[in-house]
Amino acid sequence: MFINKLTVSFAALLFFATAAGLYVYRPVQEFSKDIDPQLEQVVAMLDGIKKTKNVDVIDLLDGKLKQQAEISPNERTVLEIMDQHNIKRVLYSDVVEPRAMFILSSFSLGAIWYYIYSPDGYTEEEQVSSIYETVKHTTNDVYHFCEKMNQNYWFLCTSRN
Repeated sequence: MFINKLTVSFAALLFFATAAGLYVYRPVQEFSKDIDPQLEQVVAMLDGIKKTKNVDVIDLLDGKLKQQAEISPNERTVLEIMDQHNIKRVLYSDVVEPRAMFILSSFSLGAIWYYIYSPDGYTEEEQVSSIYETVKHTTNDVYHFCEKMNQNYWFLCTSRN
C-alpha cells in the first residue's frame, strides 16, 4: 500500500514538474522588426505626463497603475496600450539614456524581453544583428542583447541572468 502511494505521488510530481517545465521553457524566437506605432505614441504621451507632473522619472507598473484611484487620460491610454501589447512595466526618463523601456509580460525563469527607445542609440546591452541567431549560438547562461528595430531609436532586447 505504501509503495503504491509513493509511486502515485512520484508520478504526480513528475507530471507537474514536466508540465511546469514545458510552461517555463520559452525558446528564443524571431520577432518582427517593426514596432507598433502605438508604442511610438506612448513615448510622446510620457513626454506629456512628465511635463504635467514635473518629474524626472516615470515608472508605470501595470497592476500598480490599475489600483490608483485617479489617473490622467494619458496614463489611461498608456495603460490600455500596455494591456494590448502585453507590457508589464514602462520605465521612462528624459534625464538618462535609454529614454524608455517597455518590459514585456512573460512567465519565465530565464530571459526577460523588453523594448528600448533610445534617441542616441545607446543601450547597455550588446547590440547584435539578430537576437535569435546570437542566442541560438551562445554557450553563456548569462547574456544581455539588443537588436535594432526598423524604426529609428527602437531596440528589442533580452537579458538572462
